Amino acid sequence: MKYLGDIENGTAIRFFWATNDAAGASASRTTPGAIRVYKDGDTTERTADITDTADFDGVTGLNLCEIVTTDAFYAADGDYTAVLVGAVIDGKTVNAEIAQFSIENRYGGKAAAGIGVAVAAIGVKTANLPADPAAVSDLPTAPDNTGIAAIQAKTDNLPADPATESSVTGLGAAVLAAVAAIAPGVTVAAILAADIDTTGTPLTLKKALEVITAFLAGKAAFDTSTNVLTVYGRDDTTVIATYTLTGNGEHSAAVIA
Repeated sequence: MKYLGDIENGTAIRFFWATNDAAGASASRTTPGAIRVYKDGDTTERTADITDTADFDGVTGLNLCEIVTTDAFYAADGDYTAVLVGAVIDGKTVNAEIAQFSIENRYGGKAAAGIGVAVAAIGVKTANLPADPAAVSDLPTAPDNTGIAAIQAKTDNLPADPATESSVTGLGAAVLAAVAAIAPGVTVAAILAADIDTTGTPLTLKKALEVITAFLAGKAAFDTSTNVLTVYGRDDTTVIATYTLTGNGEHSAAVIA
């Protein structure tokens, strides 16, 4: 009897075994008998998936046996024994144990099986990785925290729910409605065109606002030969008003265009 080792589950195992006569010489089986496989000393046997070749390659007494272990009968952590039953050799009936093997039931086999499971698990997790993953240098750089902080400083004081454009438009309409309620029949255009200074040349609110805006945002030019200060609009061309100044800086005349 020979021990064939600890094999991986689901594989085929092949081995040679010999038959001899009573004197020890190689002899053929006159009745082949059958090869059975028993598991862990149990009486349940399996004869399928076993190929028995007598006198292999024409060599007397040399036999080849192949056992395929894909059936559920074969499982990890099991010990198996191959037995010859009912053979006739040299006129004698022979029943004999011819080989033993185990399936993932020895330390080395179990370790290999465990490694196989671990490798399979790693394979599942890495199967979708690209063949050429990005190098560290290709990864995005850190965000511009300084720039982000500057933006945040400008937006921190914004209201949580800023007004929409429609809200602003609605506010203008509300102002106009309030004016109309205070002075029924009076339009904004009429208010801007009304004379706000009756002491001299008529001066409208619109023109007064225009003069104020020119002083604040326009351009002034002083002519030293005539002592005239000219105030221009924001286009630096349109004359809004002229002032004739005296020696002490007071103006003696003013003309609003």
